[in-house]
Amino acid sequence: ADPGQFFIKRIVGLPNETVKIQNNKIEVIGHKSDGGLVLEEPYLDSGAIIYGSFSVELDEGEYYLLGDNRSSSLDSRQFGPVAKQFFIGRAWLRGWPIDRVTRFSAPLYELDRQSQNVQP
Repeated sequence: ADPGQFFIKRIVGLPNETVKIQNNKIEVIGHKSDGGLVLEEPYLDSGAIIYGSFSVELDEGEYYLLGDNRSSSLDSRQFGPVAKQFFIGRAWLRGWPIDRVTRFSAPLYELDRQSQNVQP
């Protein structure tokens, strides 16, 4: 509702995919994964819980975002899918907690030759 407010979130669902949350697991179903792919999230604290059970189908140009503090994060579960036009950058440094300070490198992508789309 307020495009002037900034958030740092992870993209867990891409356009035309379905994000299914159930039993504290996130499954992404889309054109690259016929049966779905359960996300492995080693970056989350071991006690992180994602409450609820629901499924969201993303349209063209929509992305599903989740914060790492799943029990308290304001993310797509509250404000819905987000259009790419609202993305302004990417995180390149984690400063907190101090014992997990990390510099992130840019992700590497491969070209899907059949559709000429860039795929992670």
